[in-house]
Amino acid sequence: MKRICARPGCGVRFWSTRPGHIYCSNLCSHRVSHRIPDRPQERACLRCGEKFKPEQVGHMFCSRRCRIRTWLGLSDPPKRCVCARPGCGKQFEPSKLGHIYCTKRCNVLAHKERNPDRIKQYAVQYRQTIRQLVEKARVAKKPGRRADDQTGARLDELAKSRLRWDAIKELVDKETGVHRTVDAYQELLKRYRRRKKPTN
Repeated sequence: MKRICARPGCGVRFWSTRPGHIYCSNLCSHRVSHRIPDRPQERACLRCGEKFKPEQVGHMFCSRRCRIRTWLGLSDPPKRCVCARPGCGKQFEPSKLGHIYCTKRCNVLAHKERNPDRIKQYAVQYRQTIRQLVEKARVAKKPGRRADDQTGARLDELAKSRLRWDAIKELVDKETGVHRTVDAYQELLKRYRRRKKPTN
């Protein structure tokens, strides 16, 4: 026998197999017996007012962000505001509170206009740092064959005294002023001994 589900709001047609079969499914029967309200089709968010489809009956906010900001009592940023840099005046939508400039470029230009002396000081310090780095690069230039031979002779002398390679590295670094790894020193010593090895 074909019937219509007796739960209000359902209205599904189904085939009944027994006289007391008045609901189309166990879910409808459970909702009626436990008085569970139907999930609303569309609802307005309590914070922003945007309409959304709730997944559960108790969903009152459209997103996790709206729910957390309501619990913490945080205020939303304004919808539109004017850039605070003089001469710009462009309207923009800030992503969070405290955004007063429309772009990063406006932020940098406003900082330069507020602190011109500090910007000049930063520029001087930057040039000095670049000069120091260039001078260090010139001093730490890769040594030539003669310097490698002198370093190799010193390494050979220290290696024969049975010192640890960490101590040898510190001594040679201080003497030459060039910082290398232990592996580099060991390879340099091998090349030096190979060149100085007498040939028959």
